[in-house]
Amino acid sequence: MSTPGERRRIVVVTGMSGSGKSTAVRALEDAGYFCIDNLPVMLVPQLTGLAELATRDTRLALVIDARDEVIDTSGLNVHALKALVTNRFGEAPSQAPSLTVVSFGYRYGVPPQADLVFDVRFLPNPYFVPELKPLTGEDPQVARYVLDRPETEEFLGKLVDLARFLFPRYQREGKAYLTVALGCTGGKHRSVAMAAAFADRIRPEHPASRVFHRDIEKE
Repeated sequence: MSTPGERRRIVVVTGMSGSGKSTAVRALEDAGYFCIDNLPVMLVPQLTGLAELATRDTRLALVIDARDEVIDTSGLNVHALKALVTNRFGEAPSQAPSLTVVSFGYRYGVPPQADLVFDVRFLPNPYFVPELKPLTGEDPQVARYVLDRPETEEFLGKLVDLARFLFPRYQREGKAYLTVALGCTGGKHRSVAMAAAFADRIRPEHPASRVFHRDIEKE
């Protein structure tokens, strides 16, 4: 058994041919995982037993025919998939659920992995401001346009309160991963700024929280 302070983590990668397994494995290798492709399921118990004997912070990624954590890759290019896998599995989990905050555009569909989805299209759209249109929500000018509003401040306050209410209860039920998605029309301005702002506010309770802007590079 692992001693206190040691961490063991095993990620199973599965999917149909062409779904992006190789890209996911490369991202996991970059994150420090030891990856094994096409491992027979019957050998998994023996391998996990060996992992218990290894040094601390062991990370394994197994490509096998199983169905665990599901990532819909149909709307992702290789760069977005790599970023999503890194965000989800790049660090060993803490006692609290692993939190990923995703920005997205409704025109490209709601992220299927999202546990909570919030629509921020009630905010004025920087897309219609000529000098802000070519920028993204990561630019300070766009962020100020979105965030420096009473309704934005009120919404973020309510969202943080809801998160503080829900997350411990998800944790109590044994949920290991949480994905909060914030969407605007194109996923480039409002949702990007709001996702970053929400992550900043919730990070004191979830220091390992990550932000993933799914559609920021799309037109």
